[in-house]
Amino acid sequence: MEYKICFLGSGRHILTRRLARNLAERGHNVHLVSFEQLDKKIDWGNVTPHFVKPSFPNYRSFLFPVREIKNIIEKGSFDILHGFQATNYGILGARIDFNPYVVSTLGSDILYTPFAGHRYKNYILQKVVNYTFKKADIITVETRYAKDFIISNFQADKRKLKILSYGVEPNVFRSTRHSNPDKLTIISPRAMKKIYNIDVIVRAIPLCIQQYPDLKFTFLGGIGNRQYIKAIENLVSKLTIGNHVRFTKDILSPAGMADEFSKASILISIPLTDSLPKSVLEGVLCGAVPILSDIPANREIENIGIPVIFVARNSHRELADKILWVIKNLDKIRKRVKKASYQIAREYSTEACINGLENIYCKLLGGTKI
Repeated sequence: MEYKICFLGSGRHILTRRLARNLAERGHNVHLVSFEQLDKKIDWGNVTPHFVKPSFPNYRSFLFPVREIKNIIEKGSFDILHGFQATNYGILGARIDFNPYVVSTLGSDILYTPFAGHRYKNYILQKVVNYTFKKADIITVETRYAKDFIISNFQADKRKLKILSYGVEPNVFRSTRHSNPDKLTIISPRAMKKIYNIDVIVRAIPLCIQQYPDLKFTFLGGIGNRQYIKAIENLVSKLTIGNHVRFTKDILSPAGMADEFSKASILISIPLTDSLPKSVLEGVLCGAVPILSDIPANREIENIGIPVIFVARNSHRELADKILWVIKNLDKIRKRVKKASYQIAREYSTEACINGLENIYCKLLGGTKI
C-alpha cells in the first residue's frame, strides 16, 4: 500500500531527511515542509522538499502556521501528516488540525526544552507539548524512559505512545569501519549546544594531553547555537589547545559521518539528558568505544550489550580520567564493541524503523499491518 505523506521537520536534520528518503524509496509519495533553507547539495532522492519562510524569527513561527504551509497540506491531499519534535514542528502540525497526525519526539524536545528556561517560558512550552499530544493520533518515542517521562510529566494518553527506534544505517557505517583506527583520535558527534556539554569535553583536553601529547579531538559541529559555538572557540583559545582540536563546519552526510567515526577509537557523548542517540549507535558500528553521561537513556544503551563507559555529566576531571583509562584498555574493550555492533545492525536499523512507521500509518488509515 502506497501512501502520500507530509513530513513537518527540519530540512537540516539528518534523521528527518533519512526517514523521508527511505519511505520514498519504498514507493511512498513523501513531501517535507521545513522553515530551514534547504541545502541544494543534499540529495533528496524522490522526496519533494518545500522551504517556507517563517513569519517570525523564533518559536512563534511554529505557533502561528503561515498560509503557505496550510495551502501545501490542503492541496496535497495527503494521507498522513507527520511532525517531528513536539516543541516546534510538532505544535505546527497540531495547529494545522489535520488527521491522521503522527508526532515523533526526538529527546530534548520533551526531556529538556520545556524545563530548561525561566518559569514562564517553561509553563508555555509545557502547555504547547500537552496541546500537541492531545491533537496527535500517535506519539512515537525511542525509549522506555522517554515514554515513562511523558506519562509522568505531560498530559498524554498512554495508549497513543509507541516505542520506535528511528534507526541507523548499518550498511553505511559498518562498511567503513577501519581495522586499526587512530588510537589517539577522539570524536564528539553531538551538536554544538549547551545540553550536550561540549565545554566539559573541551576542559578535559588539557588534562589528557599531559599524558598523550599527540591526542586529537574532532567535534562534528555542523549545527548548533551560535553563541555557544563562539564560547567554545574562545575556550579552546584560552586553554591553548587549538592544535589538538578540529571542528567540522558542514552538516555531514551519513557517509561523511561514517568516515569521521571510522578514524576515531573513542566517542564521547555526555548530554544533560537524552533519548536514544543515533550518533552513538553509528559510532559503535564503526568500532568506537563510547564514553557516555550516566543518565537513564544511556543505561538503556548498555542493555543492548554495548560496553559503555559512564561518566558524570559535568565533571571534566572525571571525563579525563575515563578517557585515559579507555586508551590504556582499548584493545580489550574494542572486542566487546565489535560484538555489540552485530546486535545494533540487527535490531536498530533504519529498515526496522521504516517497517514500524508503515505499520503505524497503515493502522491509522484502517488497513492491515504489514
